[in-house]
Amino acid sequence: SRKGSLTKKEKAKVVHELRKQFDLNLLLSISKMARSTYYYWVNAFGREDKYTEIKSLIKEIFHTHKGRYGYRRITLELR
Repeated sequence: SRKGSLTKKEKAKVVHELRKQFDLNLLLSISKMARSTYYYWVNAFGREDKYTEIKSLIKEIFHTHKGRYGYRRITLELR
């Protein structure tokens, strides 16, 4: 990670991959992650991002204007 520590999403991915080899309780205690947080991210892995279309539009607008548009101009152009 850029911050030097893993995000909860990244921790959940690692725990999910190691779950077949090790006990879930052990992995959660080592990663200092709550069980509910782990299951939240496991369910979120399968979900589709409902904002993919708008994100691609935002990126297109941003790159079309060579990174000079901030959130205000991008919002105006989206509207």
